Amino acid sequence: MAHYNAAMSTLKWTRPVARVAIAAAACIGSLAIADLTESSAQGAQTKVGSVAKLLAEASADPAAPITTAPFTTGEHCSINLLSVKGIVPAHYHAKHEETVLIEFGSGTMRLGDKKVRVAAGDLMHIPKGVVHGFVPDSGGVRVVSIFAPAFDGKDRVLVPPGALTGK
Repeated sequence: MAHYNAAMSTLKWTRPVARVAIAAAACIGSLAIADLTESSAQGAQTKVGSVAKLLAEASADPAAPITTAPFTTGEHCSINLLSVKGIVPAHYHAKHEETVLIEFGSGTMRLGDKKVRVAAGDLMHIPKGVVHGFVPDSGGVRVVSIFAPAFDGKDRVLVPPGALTGK
C-alpha cells in the first residue's frame, strides 16, 4: 500500500528502526546521527527501547482497551507508545499534527471521510484538524505516535460518529 494526497499519506517501510527514525526526523525537521551513550549539549538524553517491552512495563491492566507509555518529549515533538485493544473514537487535534506508525497488528483507520486498512509497517501523517479514529483487529495493535508540537494530552476533540470535519 502506498499512496499520497493532501489530506493523508500512508507509506510502507521494511525496517522498524528506519521507520521510526524517519518519522521522528519529519517531526523535528532534521535527522541527526548521535552516539546513543552521550547527552546532547543541552543536556537532553538519548533514549533507546523496545516498544513491546516498554508497553508491557507501562500496563497496569493487560485487558485495558488503550495503554499509553510516554517515550519522550522534546522541544518540538513528543513520542508516545500505545497498545490499542479497543476502539479509538473519532477525534481531531486543532493544534497538533500526528504521525502514526503501526508497529504490530492491523486494523481500520478512519482518516477524514476515508477508511483505510493498516497493518504493521504502515506510517500515516495526520494534519491538524483531520478527523481520525481506529478500530483494531483482534489481537490488538502496538503504535508509535509522534505529535508536533509536543502533546500535552489536552488537544483531543471528540466528534460525533457521522462528522466529516474537525473544523
